[in-house]
Amino acid sequence: MTHLPRKIRLLFFLAGIIFVSGAIGAEMFAGRYEELYSFKNMTHAMITAVEEFCEMFGIVVFIYALLSYMNLNLTEVHFCIQMYPKSSNTTKTESH
Repeated sequence: MTHLPRKIRLLFFLAGIIFVSGAIGAEMFAGRYEELYSFKNMTHAMITAVEEFCEMFGIVVFIYALLSYMNLNLTEVHFCIQMYPKSSNTTKTESH
């Protein structure tokens, strides 16, 4: 990762910190709370929501970093979507 631009490296690192803090940190806190109290209440639901938010936000930051890197280093991106015709030997039970 040392060859990456500084901004991209920092974003990758930040994305990892956010994701792991949600996945491990909030999970540990939620587990301890569940041991002490109960898992069927609003506080536990909020802890779980924070955990999931951190994980998803970490992924969003990572995708942003990837797209930023592509923007800096790629001049063109080509996509090709090709539709294949249905084969004539399919039966009605196989069609979707």
